[in-house]
Amino acid sequence: MALQNSKLVMIWRAVSELPKTSAKIAQATGWPKIGENSYAAMFDAGNLMVGYWVQQGLFDTLTKPSTTSLALKPRGASACGQASFSRMMLVSNPASEFVIRSAFPVNFITTAAGVGGPAEATAARVEDLKAMGSIVDDDGNYMAVEPVEAGAKLAAEAAPAAAPFVSYNRMVSNLDKSREFYGKVLGLTGVKSKAGQANFHVGHVTISLRKESAVGLVRSLHGSGRLNGDWALFAVDDIEKSAKELEKGGVRFPMGIEDSGHGRGAYFTDPDGHVLNLWQPPAKPDDIDYFPVLKRLLGK
Repeated sequence: MALQNSKLVMIWRAVSELPKTSAKIAQATGWPKIGENSYAAMFDAGNLMVGYWVQQGLFDTLTKPSTTSLALKPRGASACGQASFSRMMLVSNPASEFVIRSAFPVNFITTAAGVGGPAEATAARVEDLKAMGSIVDDDGNYMAVEPVEAGAKLAAEAAPAAAPFVSYNRMVSNLDKSREFYGKVLGLTGVKSKAGQANFHVGHVTISLRKESAVGLVRSLHGSGRLNGDWALFAVDDIEKSAKELEKGGVRFPMGIEDSGHGRGAYFTDPDGHVLNLWQPPAKPDDIDYFPVLKRLLGK
């Protein structure tokens, strides 16, 4: 089981305007910023690291997102190959959703959704959040908040956080097929699930697979390249060994194992085209020092 003992330690999410998104995420979630450079910003989300980055050419034309195809070419070295990420449309992507838990969700509503000010932080607004469900940012990325009653204890497995990341929801076209892939092929640990979904424990968070809300939705998003916006990274000690084990189960790595200043990486996709990565961290960080957070997440 290649990933049975591996942890999901980082998720990268593509955005169009890094300074704007970085400031909004910091204010809305309270996540401490690990570091930032010209094309990426990394946050400590308590249970994992979340990175937001602008990929060169990805969102060059924001005024005509419905008619412009945009090349996906990362600035600088990446842990994933560029060749297969050739086209991506700036459209809403309900197939990938971050879930955070907060006792004060109103700050997230007012900051991310722009529907009011701090003065409206009342119990009624918490109910509004529950009814609203997901919040979609300017780039079509989804995030949801699980409200916690005021005074209730917030538990982040790895470390305390104002609004810890607790679940990563992925919409799939065939739940049985995806459950088989994540459970038997990847070797992830399954946990109790509700009807219509399959949950897997991946370190300090949960990956929750859910049946698509409309037939053909996931296939359409995959066809446009939109599923390439989120990259989920599993930390491994020996990437060659892990890759070989996965290959025995039928997993293919289009770009093989790539080396860069960010370590060694190899990307692959699930049955629907959602991107996953094997990541063997470097001996020392590049320009953003995420090592203290990474060591905490790995229990080192």
